[in-house]
Amino acid sequence: MSEPRFLVDMVRFATSQVARRARELDEPQRRHWGRRSKSPFDEASRKVSETAARLNDARDRVAQAQERLRAEQVSAAARQHALETTTDECDEYRRALHEIDAALGAARVQRVLELVQDESPPFYLLEVLGEVPPSRGGQRAWCGLAVEIEHYRDRHAITNELMAFDVEPKLGHATSDKHWSRVHNVIVDADAIIDAAQAANPIARDRIDAADSRFWTASVVDAQRGLEAMRELATPEPTIEAEPDLGLGW
Repeated sequence: MSEPRFLVDMVRFATSQVARRARELDEPQRRHWGRRSKSPFDEASRKVSETAARLNDARDRVAQAQERLRAEQVSAAARQHALETTTDECDEYRRALHEIDAALGAARVQRVLELVQDESPPFYLLEVLGEVPPSRGGQRAWCGLAVEIEHYRDRHAITNELMAFDVEPKLGHATSDKHWSRVHNVIVDADAIIDAAQAANPIARDRIDAADSRFWTASVVDAQRGLEAMRELATPEPTIEAEPDLGLGW
């Protein structure tokens, strides 16, 4: 098992320092300087003790780092083993979730279709979207927005028949709920989206059928893009103020 590089270097340096201090300690003993050798001898002994203490500390750090490394390796191996042994199960769950989402999506489209065909949209849809428009473009946009609302209500288990979103999340938290952020931006522009879709396809139509549902989302998206383009054109370009003439005649 490889040791952390900086700890290995620390141990090597401390070991060399111990050896050097030990040589310094042996030198005055070999020369027999008597009183004159006492001070260098004491200083060398102190340095050897300090270096030995640093060496022991470095060795303890290496041992602790090795223990943490072993624990991390064991944890990583266990995680990898769990991923490998549950791959098929996770794939099965993903397929099941995809099938459930597809089934719920189809059910939402059918639900909106029945509401429009029976001319009995719930109050919460009428409050947000108004009455179903008479034109083909308006109907497609209205139904597309209604599906978006139903999707949000299904995901958040909202059953309130009087309010589309029950207790609405605070707008300051919209970034933490991407679904709410998307549906909120769509609903804010609901009237403008429906009007734009009606203008794009004003042909009157009495009844909406299931085959028309494949155009609902596209109708909403196209209307949104048109609105964004109009807003960009309506935004005034920044003007550059001319510098005042100081009469210097440059």
